Amino acid sequence: MQLKKALQKAIDYEQKGYEVYSDRADKISNKVMKDTFSYLAEQELLHKKVIEEFAEKNSFNIESEQESDAIQFFNTTIKDFREELDLSDDEQDIYKKALELEKASFDYYSDLLEESEDESTRKFFKFLKEQENIHFEMLQKAYWFIKDPEGFFAEEEKWFVEG
Repeated sequence: MQLKKALQKAIDYEQKGYEVYSDRADKISNKVMKDTFSYLAEQELLHKKVIEEFAEKNSFNIESEQESDAIQFFNTTIKDFREELDLSDDEQDIYKKALELEKASFDYYSDLLEESEDESTRKFFKFLKEQENIHFEMLQKAYWFIKDPEGFFAEEEKWFVEG
């Protein structure tokens, strides 16, 4: 695929991600998922900006969202929620669609990474692929937390049961 066309498609993916997450954040009642979707919407806009910069300058200069940043956001979001929270069927569908969106973006950037020959282009698509993976993992953790807060905290905080 021609680089310019691939970048435009990537911009379109990120714009769609922003629209989906913003819309979902407005519609979902679960506080953890609402905050997660709002955060991801902001990240999608940031990615779009980075892609546009790369398309214009063939370089990018941004500190990537580190996994530790996502973990810090997530921990801040869930610190007040230790009781079990349920998602409605509609909210579960929203969550599943969000995972599908991140997976599709991850797969797209993986394909572009494999096709790229230029080192700066490979580095760029690797960056985007890693970002999508961080988002996918964040969504998985949010869902796990909502479905089983006790199990989530036991694993994340390495709790143990004496018995």
